[in-house]
Amino acid sequence: RLLSDISRLEAKVERLDGQIQAKDREIATITRTEAKNKAALKAQIEKLQLERDEFQKMVIGNQERLNQVLMEKKKESRSGMEIMNLLQKEGRPRGTWNGKKTDNDFYKKIVDAYEVKNQELIAENADLRALLRSMQVVWAHEEKPVEASVGLVDMRDFLNAPNGLPNQSPTPSERAESNPSQSPLVGRTDVFDLPFHMARDQIEESLRAKMTSIKERMGQLQDAQKEAEVTSEATERELELEAQLVEARSIIQEQASIMSKHLAKSDRPRESAPAESEFCGGCWESIFRDLLSARGSARLGAHIGVEMVVVMMMAFSINLFIVDGGRPKVRHINMPLRPKALPWRESL
Repeated sequence: RLLSDISRLEAKVERLDGQIQAKDREIATITRTEAKNKAALKAQIEKLQLERDEFQKMVIGNQERLNQVLMEKKKESRSGMEIMNLLQKEGRPRGTWNGKKTDNDFYKKIVDAYEVKNQELIAENADLRALLRSMQVVWAHEEKPVEASVGLVDMRDFLNAPNGLPNQSPTPSERAESNPSQSPLVGRTDVFDLPFHMARDQIEESLRAKMTSIKERMGQLQDAQKEAEVTSEATERELELEAQLVEARSIIQEQASIMSKHLAKSDRPRESAPAESEFCGGCWESIFRDLLSARGSARLGAHIGVEMVVVMMMAFSINLFIVDGGRPKVRHINMPLRPKALPWRESL
Protein backbone atom coordinates (compact mmCIF):
# COMPACT_ATOMS: atom_id res chain seq x y z
CA ARG A 1 0.00 0.00 0.00
CA LEU A 2 2.82 2.38 0.80
CA LEU A 3 4.39 1.63 -2.56
CA SER A 4 1.13 2.42 -4.33
CA ASP A 5 0.81 5.65 -2.42
CA ILE A 6 4.39 6.56 -3.24
CA SER A 7 3.86 5.82 -6.94
CA ARG A 8 0.68 7.85 -6.93
CA LEU A 9 2.42 10.76 -5.28
CA GLU A 10 5.32 10.56 -7.70
CA ALA A 11 2.90 10.67 -10.62
CA LYS A 12 1.21 13.64 -9.03
CA VAL A 13 4.56 15.37 -8.54
CA GLU A 14 5.46 14.78 -12.17
CA ARG A 15 2.13 16.20 -13.25
CA LEU A 16 2.64 19.24 -11.06
CA ASP A 17 6.16 19.70 -12.44
CA GLY A 18 4.73 19.69 -15.96
CA GLN A 19 2.18 22.31 -14.96
CA ILE A 20 4.92 24.41 -13.36
CA GLN A 21 6.98 24.28 -16.53
CA ALA A 22 3.96 25.23 -18.65
CA LYS A 23 3.26 28.16 -16.33
CA ASP A 24 6.89 29.22 -16.52
CA ARG A 25 6.71 29.20 -20.29
CA GLU A 26 3.52 31.27 -20.18
CA ILE A 27 5.15 33.70 -17.80
CA ALA A 28 8.14 34.04 -20.12
CA THR A 29 5.86 34.67 -23.11
CA ILE A 30 3.87 37.25 -21.19
CA THR A 31 7.09 38.91 -20.03
CA ARG A 32 8.38 39.21 -23.59
CA THR A 33 5.02 40.59 -24.78
CA GLU A 34 5.03 43.13 -21.96
CA ALA A 35 8.54 44.22 -22.85
CA LYS A 36 7.54 44.71 -26.46
CA ASN A 37 4.46 46.69 -25.42
CA LYS A 38 6.54 48.85 -23.11
CA ALA A 39 9.00 49.57 -25.91
CA ALA A 40 6.18 50.47 -28.33
CA LEU A 41 4.51 52.64 -25.69
CA LYS A 42 7.76 54.43 -24.99
CA ALA A 43 8.31 55.08 -28.71
CA GLN A 44 4.75 56.37 -29.03
CA ILE A 45 5.22 58.65 -26.03
CA GLU A 46 8.42 60.05 -27.52
CA LYS A 47 6.67 60.63 -30.85
CA LEU A 48 3.80 62.41 -29.13
CA GLN A 49 6.25 64.57 -27.22
CA LEU A 50 7.97 65.55 -30.46
CA GLU A 51 4.65 66.42 -32.05
CA ARG A 52 3.67 68.41 -28.98
CA ASP A 53 6.91 70.37 -29.18
CA GLU A 54 6.32 71.09 -32.87
CA PHE A 55 2.76 72.25 -32.20
CA GLN A 56 3.96 74.44 -29.38
CA LYS A 57 6.50 76.01 -31.71
CA MET A 58 3.78 76.57 -34.32
CA VAL A 59 1.49 78.12 -31.71
CA ILE A 60 4.26 80.39 -30.52
CA GLY A 61 5.06 81.43 -34.11
CA ASN A 62 1.41 82.12 -34.89
CA GLN A 63 1.04 84.09 -31.69
CA GLU A 64 4.06 86.20 -32.55
CA ARG A 65 2.75 86.77 -36.07
CA LEU A 66 -0.68 87.73 -34.70
CA ASN A 67 0.90 90.17 -32.28
CA GLN A 68 2.96 91.65 -35.11
CA VAL A 69 -0.11 92.06 -37.34
CA LEU A 70 -2.05 93.64 -34.49
CA MET A 71 0.78 96.04 -33.79
CA GLU A 72 1.03 97.02 -37.45
CA LYS A 73 -2.73 97.52 -37.66
CA LYS A 74 -2.65 99.54 -34.50
CA LYS A 75 0.12 101.69 -35.91
CA GLU A 76 -1.82 102.24 -39.12
CA SER A 77 -5.04 103.09 -37.32
CA ARG A 78 -3.34 105.33 -34.80
CA SER A 79 -3.86 108.97 -35.71
CA GLY A 80 -0.63 110.85 -35.62
CA MET A 81 1.64 113.20 -37.46
CA GLU A 82 4.94 112.49 -39.15
CA ILE A 83 7.75 114.96 -38.92
CA MET A 84 8.95 115.64 -42.43
CA ASN A 85 12.05 117.68 -41.50
CA LEU A 86 14.13 117.90 -38.38
CA LEU A 87 14.25 121.33 -36.80
CA GLN A 88 17.82 122.56 -36.81
CA LYS A 89 19.04 125.14 -34.39
CA GLU A 90 21.04 128.10 -35.43
CA GLY A 91 24.56 127.32 -36.50
CA ARG A 92 26.29 128.80 -33.49
CA PRO A 93 28.79 127.22 -31.15
CA ARG A 94 27.45 125.47 -28.12
CA GLY A 95 29.01 128.03 -25.84
CA THR A 96 27.06 130.91 -27.35
CA TRP A 97 23.65 129.25 -26.96
CA ASN A 98 21.29 131.25 -24.83
CA GLY A 99 19.43 128.11 -23.73
CA LYS A 100 16.01 129.14 -25.08
CA LYS A 101 13.70 126.35 -26.13
CA THR A 102 12.49 126.03 -29.71
CA ASP A 103 9.33 124.11 -28.92
CA ASN A 104 7.17 126.99 -30.10
CA ASP A 105 8.78 126.91 -33.54
CA PHE A 106 8.24 123.17 -33.68
CA TYR A 107 4.57 123.46 -32.78
CA LYS A 108 4.14 126.37 -35.17
CA LYS A 109 5.51 124.36 -38.09
CA ILE A 110 3.26 121.44 -37.20
CA VAL A 111 0.20 123.68 -37.06
CA ASP A 112 1.11 125.37 -40.35
CA ALA A 113 1.52 122.01 -42.09
CA TYR A 114 -1.80 120.84 -40.64
CA GLU A 115 -3.56 123.98 -41.86
CA VAL A 116 -2.10 123.59 -45.36
CA LYS A 117 -3.22 119.96 -45.51
CA ASN A 118 -6.64 120.92 -44.21
CA GLN A 119 -7.00 123.62 -46.86
CA GLU A 120 -6.05 121.12 -49.57
CA LEU A 121 -8.67 118.67 -48.31
CA ILE A 122 -11.30 121.41 -48.18
CA ALA A 123 -10.51 122.43 -51.77
CA GLU A 124 -10.68 118.80 -52.90
CA ASN A 125 -14.03 118.31 -51.19
CA ALA A 126 -15.33 121.49 -52.80
CA ASP A 127 -14.26 120.22 -56.22
CA LEU A 128 -16.00 116.91 -55.60
CA ARG A 129 -19.19 118.64 -54.47
CA ALA A 130 -19.06 120.88 -57.55
CA LEU A 131 -18.63 117.80 -59.72
CA LEU A 132 -21.66 116.17 -58.13
CA ARG A 133 -23.69 119.35 -58.64
CA SER A 134 -22.63 119.56 -62.31
CA MET A 135 -25.37 117.15 -63.32
CA GLN A 136 -27.98 119.41 -61.77
CA VAL A 137 -26.39 122.48 -63.37
CA VAL A 138 -26.36 120.81 -66.79
CA TRP A 139 -29.92 119.50 -66.69
CA ALA A 140 -31.66 122.24 -64.69
CA HIS A 141 -30.05 125.59 -65.53
CA GLU A 142 -28.64 125.32 -69.06
CA GLU A 143 -31.16 126.21 -71.80
CA LYS A 144 -29.77 125.68 -75.29
CA PRO A 145 -31.39 125.70 -78.76
CA VAL A 146 -30.53 122.03 -79.13
CA GLU A 147 -33.16 121.26 -76.48
CA ALA A 148 -35.84 121.63 -79.13
CA SER A 149 -35.03 118.15 -80.41
CA VAL A 150 -37.24 115.40 -79.05
CA GLY A 151 -34.44 112.93 -78.38
CA LEU A 152 -32.52 115.33 -76.09
CA VAL A 153 -35.67 116.26 -74.16
CA ASP A 154 -36.52 112.60 -73.70
CA MET A 155 -33.00 111.83 -72.49
CA ARG A 156 -33.13 114.77 -70.06
CA ASP A 157 -36.46 113.58 -68.67
CA PHE A 158 -35.00 110.09 -68.44
CA LEU A 159 -31.95 111.30 -66.49
CA ASN A 160 -33.98 113.59 -64.23
CA ALA A 161 -36.38 110.78 -63.38
CA PRO A 162 -35.95 109.63 -59.74
CA ASN A 163 -36.02 105.91 -60.55
CA GLY A 164 -34.49 106.01 -64.03
CA LEU A 165 -37.93 105.75 -65.71
CA PRO A 166 -38.90 108.25 -68.41
CA ASN A 167 -41.78 110.49 -67.39
CA GLN A 168 -43.94 112.86 -69.37
CA SER A 169 -41.95 115.93 -70.38
CA PRO A 170 -43.32 119.05 -68.61
CA THR A 171 -43.99 122.30 -70.37
CA PRO A 172 -41.56 125.23 -70.10
CA SER A 173 -43.90 127.02 -67.68
CA GLU A 174 -44.03 123.95 -65.46
CA ARG A 175 -40.23 123.72 -65.60
CA ALA A 176 -39.94 127.34 -64.58
CA GLU A 177 -42.39 126.87 -61.71
CA SER A 178 -40.64 123.72 -60.52
CA ASN A 179 -38.01 123.99 -57.80
CA PRO A 180 -34.57 124.52 -59.41
CA SER A 181 -32.86 122.97 -56.40
CA GLN A 182 -34.05 119.50 -57.39
CA SER A 183 -31.08 117.24 -57.99
CA PRO A 184 -31.03 114.46 -60.59
CA LEU A 185 -29.24 112.22 -58.10
CA VAL A 186 -30.77 112.37 -54.66
CA GLY A 187 -33.44 115.05 -54.81
CA ARG A 188 -31.85 118.08 -53.11
CA THR A 189 -28.58 119.90 -53.51
CA ASP A 190 -28.06 120.34 -49.77
CA VAL A 191 -27.28 116.64 -49.51
CA PHE A 192 -23.88 117.41 -51.02
CA ASP A 193 -23.15 119.78 -48.14
CA LEU A 194 -23.61 117.02 -45.59
CA PRO A 195 -20.59 115.21 -44.12
CA PHE A 196 -19.25 112.42 -46.24
CA HIS A 197 -20.07 109.63 -43.81
CA MET A 198 -23.72 110.75 -43.73
CA ALA A 199 -24.38 111.23 -47.46
CA ARG A 200 -22.07 108.54 -48.84
CA ASP A 201 -24.58 105.67 -49.00
CA GLN A 202 -27.36 107.83 -50.44
CA ILE A 203 -25.18 109.31 -53.19
CA GLU A 204 -23.63 105.95 -54.11
CA GLU A 205 -27.03 104.24 -54.34
CA SER A 206 -28.44 107.02 -56.51
CA LEU A 207 -25.40 106.94 -58.80
CA ARG A 208 -25.61 103.16 -59.17
CA ALA A 209 -29.34 103.33 -59.93
CA LYS A 210 -28.75 106.09 -62.47
CA MET A 211 -25.94 104.18 -64.22
CA THR A 212 -28.10 101.06 -64.37
CA SER A 213 -31.02 102.99 -65.85
CA ILE A 214 -28.70 104.67 -68.39
CA LYS A 215 -27.34 101.27 -69.47
CA GLU A 216 -30.89 99.95 -69.89
CA ARG A 217 -31.83 103.05 -71.90
CA MET A 218 -28.78 102.61 -74.15
CA GLY A 219 -29.76 98.98 -74.73
CA GLN A 220 -33.29 100.05 -75.69
CA LEU A 221 -31.90 102.65 -78.10
CA GLN A 222 -29.60 100.07 -79.70
CA ASP A 223 -32.52 97.65 -80.13
CA ALA A 224 -34.61 100.42 -81.67
CA GLN A 225 -31.75 101.28 -84.06
CA LYS A 226 -31.49 97.63 -85.14
CA GLU A 227 -35.25 97.48 -85.73
CA ALA A 228 -35.06 100.68 -87.79
CA GLU A 229 -32.26 99.19 -89.91
CA VAL A 230 -34.31 96.03 -90.52
CA THR A 231 -37.34 98.15 -91.46
CA SER A 232 -35.28 100.24 -93.89
CA GLU A 233 -33.92 97.07 -95.54
CA ALA A 234 -37.45 95.70 -95.85
CA THR A 235 -38.63 98.98 -97.42
CA GLU A 236 -35.80 98.92 -99.97
CA ARG A 237 -36.68 95.31 -100.82
CA GLU A 238 -40.33 96.28 -101.32
CA LEU A 239 -39.36 99.12 -103.65
CA GLU A 240 -37.16 96.79 -105.70
CA LEU A 241 -39.97 94.22 -106.03
CA GLU A 242 -42.44 96.94 -107.00
CA ALA A 243 -40.10 98.22 -109.72
CA GLN A 244 -39.61 94.67 -111.01
CA LEU A 245 -43.36 94.07 -111.14
CA VAL A 246 -43.98 97.34 -112.99
CA GLU A 247 -41.25 96.54 -115.50
CA ALA A 248 -42.53 93.00 -116.03
CA ARG A 249 -46.06 94.31 -116.51
CA SER A 250 -44.90 96.79 -119.15
CA ILE A 251 -43.02 94.00 -120.99
CA ILE A 252 -46.07 91.73 -120.97
CA GLN A 253 -48.32 94.55 -122.18
CA GLU A 254 -45.92 95.21 -125.06
CA GLN A 255 -45.87 91.51 -125.93
CA ALA A 256 -49.67 91.35 -125.79
CA SER A 257 -50.00 94.32 -128.13
CA ILE A 258 -47.51 92.81 -130.60
CA MET A 259 -49.29 89.45 -130.43
CA SER A 260 -52.67 91.07 -131.10
CA LYS A 261 -51.22 92.88 -134.12
CA HIS A 262 -49.67 89.67 -135.40
CA LEU A 263 -52.93 87.76 -135.02
CA ALA A 264 -54.84 90.52 -136.82
CA LYS A 265 -52.46 90.26 -139.80
CA SER A 266 -52.55 86.46 -140.03
CA ASP A 267 -53.89 84.66 -143.15
CA ARG A 268 -56.77 82.87 -141.42
CA PRO A 269 -57.89 84.95 -138.51
CA ARG A 270 -60.32 83.23 -136.20
CA GLU A 271 -62.78 84.67 -133.83
CA SER A 272 -61.42 82.64 -130.99
CA ALA A 273 -57.96 84.19 -131.20
CA PRO A 274 -58.95 87.79 -130.35
CA ALA A 275 -61.23 86.47 -127.70
CA GLU A 276 -58.42 84.46 -126.23
CA SER A 277 -56.05 87.41 -126.54
CA GLU A 278 -58.53 89.72 -124.87
CA PHE A 279 -59.23 87.09 -122.27
CA CYS A 280 -55.52 86.60 -121.62
CA GLY A 281 -54.85 90.34 -121.44
CA GLY A 282 -57.72 90.91 -119.03
CA CYS A 283 -56.70 87.86 -117.03
CA TRP A 284 -53.12 89.05 -116.69
CA GLU A 285 -54.23 92.56 -115.75
CA SER A 286 -56.53 91.18 -113.05
CA ILE A 287 -53.75 88.88 -111.83
CA PHE A 288 -51.35 91.83 -111.66
CA ARG A 289 -53.90 93.89 -109.75
CA ASP A 290 -54.41 91.07 -107.27
CA LEU A 291 -50.65 90.61 -106.88
CA LEU A 292 -50.06 94.31 -106.31
CA SER A 293 -52.89 94.54 -103.79
CA ALA A 294 -51.67 91.39 -102.04
CA ARG A 295 -48.16 92.79 -102.00
CA GLY A 296 -49.37 96.07 -100.52
CA SER A 297 -51.15 94.23 -97.72
CA ALA A 298 -48.62 91.46 -97.04
CA ARG A 299 -45.56 93.74 -97.42
CA LEU A 300 -42.76 91.21 -97.91
CA GLY A 301 -44.71 87.97 -98.06
CA ALA A 302 -44.32 85.44 -100.90
CA HIS A 303 -42.20 87.63 -103.24
CA ILE A 304 -40.64 84.46 -104.71
CA GLY A 305 -44.11 83.30 -105.76
CA VAL A 306 -44.77 86.65 -107.44
CA GLU A 307 -41.61 86.34 -109.52
CA MET A 308 -42.52 82.78 -110.55
CA VAL A 309 -45.95 83.97 -111.68
CA VAL A 310 -44.31 86.71 -113.75
CA VAL A 311 -42.03 84.13 -115.40
CA MET A 312 -45.02 81.89 -116.22
CA MET A 313 -46.88 84.83 -117.74
CA MET A 314 -43.90 85.71 -119.92
CA ALA A 315 -43.61 82.10 -121.09
CA PHE A 316 -47.31 81.98 -121.87
CA SER A 317 -47.15 85.26 -123.74
CA ILE A 318 -44.29 83.93 -125.91
CA ASN A 319 -45.86 80.51 -126.67
CA LEU A 320 -49.46 81.11 -127.72
CA PHE A 321 -51.68 78.10 -128.43
CA ILE A 322 -54.28 78.47 -131.17
CA VAL A 323 -56.73 75.69 -131.96
CA ASP A 324 -56.95 75.03 -135.69
CA GLY A 325 -59.26 72.25 -136.89
CA GLY A 326 -59.21 70.44 -133.56
CA ARG A 327 -55.36 70.37 -133.46
CA PRO A 328 -53.34 72.70 -131.28
CA LYS A 329 -50.96 74.90 -133.21
CA VAL A 330 -48.08 76.73 -131.55
CA ARG A 331 -46.93 80.07 -132.88
CA HIS A 332 -43.56 81.25 -131.63
CA ILE A 333 -43.14 84.97 -131.39
CA ASN A 334 -39.55 86.13 -131.12
CA MET A 335 -39.59 89.04 -128.67
CA PRO A 336 -36.53 90.97 -127.49
CA LEU A 337 -36.44 90.27 -123.76
CA ARG A 338 -34.46 92.33 -121.33
CA PRO A 339 -32.49 90.05 -119.03
CA LYS A 340 -32.36 92.62 -116.25
CA ALA A 341 -36.12 92.88 -116.00
CA LEU A 342 -36.54 90.18 -113.37
CA PRO A 343 -33.37 89.34 -111.46
CA TRP A 344 -35.03 86.56 -109.50
CA ARG A 345 -31.68 84.86 -108.93
CA GLU A 346 -30.51 87.86 -106.95
CA SER A 347 -33.79 88.07 -105.05
CA LEU A 348 -33.53 84.43 -104.00
